[in-house]
Amino acid sequence: MVQTNPRFAVIGAGIVGVCCALRLQARGFDVCLFDPREPGSATSFGNAGVIADSFIMPYSTPGLWKQLPGMLLSGDGPLKVRWPYFVRGLPWLLRFMSEARVDRTRQVAAELATLGRLCQSSHRELMREHDVDANLMKANGVLKVYRDPRVIENHALEHEVLREHGFPVEVLDGDELRQLEPGLSREFRAAEFLPVMGQVAQSVKLTEAYFEAFVRLGGRHIKESARRFEMQSEGPKRLITDLGIHDVDQVLIAAGAWSRELVNALGIDVPLDTERGYHISVDWCDELVLNRPVMDGENFFVMAPMLDGVRVTSGTEIGGLSLPPDFSRVRRILGYARASLPKLTGAVNREWMGYRPSMPDSKPVIGRSPRHAGVFFAFGHGHLGLTQAAITSKLIEELVMGVPTSVAVAPFSAERFA
Repeated sequence: MVQTNPRFAVIGAGIVGVCCALRLQARGFDVCLFDPREPGSATSFGNAGVIADSFIMPYSTPGLWKQLPGMLLSGDGPLKVRWPYFVRGLPWLLRFMSEARVDRTRQVAAELATLGRLCQSSHRELMREHDVDANLMKANGVLKVYRDPRVIENHALEHEVLREHGFPVEVLDGDELRQLEPGLSREFRAAEFLPVMGQVAQSVKLTEAYFEAFVRLGGRHIKESARRFEMQSEGPKRLITDLGIHDVDQVLIAAGAWSRELVNALGIDVPLDTERGYHISVDWCDELVLNRPVMDGENFFVMAPMLDGVRVTSGTEIGGLSLPPDFSRVRRILGYARASLPKLTGAVNREWMGYRPSMPDSKPVIGRSPRHAGVFFAFGHGHLGLTQAAITSKLIEELVMGVPTSVAVAPFSAERFA
């Protein structure tokens, strides 16, 4: 077996792991990034590219119990459960549903807001420090559009919470929303505009740019799968992979949906599961105009402008890591998208599925291992991996260096599930 001596092992080469590896390498650590895949090529590849700093509301909100049966029975709703996975996924779903209370909504939103306020500035800081093209990220805002204006009346709590934490939301009528997006169907008669949110034109490009900066600083990528650790009293001693043994001093687990098995190997259990997400990418055509990500707030999909086409993303599927993809729902949603954006007539150039690493309380796990010195966690970002990657890396850097953190990390500790 191959044996090497990386002193700081970062496990996972998605956007979160790459950002963390870059910051640690820049701090002078000898960092190795462990992942059998190319950086940013798994879950980080397929999102809508939104820097969703205003998305501070947890996904389990008051009233969800009433909506759940309809969601599960609808083939096109925001939540689908793959029935072969139902029994295994039930504990996560029950914990998720237990969060659907007003007090928890307000608490979680307040905690996520501490990250949200720093998401874009942390990306800008990292891009500036490492000469990453600033044009990769822009701030045109995000539109959530509705056919029935009365739907927005149900969002009073969300609007109150957003404004309380400094995130503006504007309610638009049909004419106002078409001033922003003239290509949308006239069936849309109202919208919520989140003006401060940003977008990356191709999320994998940002991950690749951060990774290139990491390599320029001397960082290494070892294409092996982490399996377990050998520990000693002062911390990690060795990382065992599928292909080798590697001496380490410190470890960061940032393996997204694959993190739970590694954390379990340390004797710690966290309720991490996967929200599988799908997208279909459609070629641009000459007359198509789409200036920013647009969310259909009634059919629960996003249309996002990307360099290689318009990306149509679906909702959430609870199905674990092993079941094959089922593209039937996102293919049906593509029909809705073409009706919503009549000039979306291009050919499909890709179908994709990825695994969002999600916690039932909608908060990531960021912090030190509660049981082991020299072990750090950065996973469970759910729908907000791209959004929260840079601020997460800043917090990990601060924890490793032993300096005060930019925001309180206790709400994101793995110990909250003890």
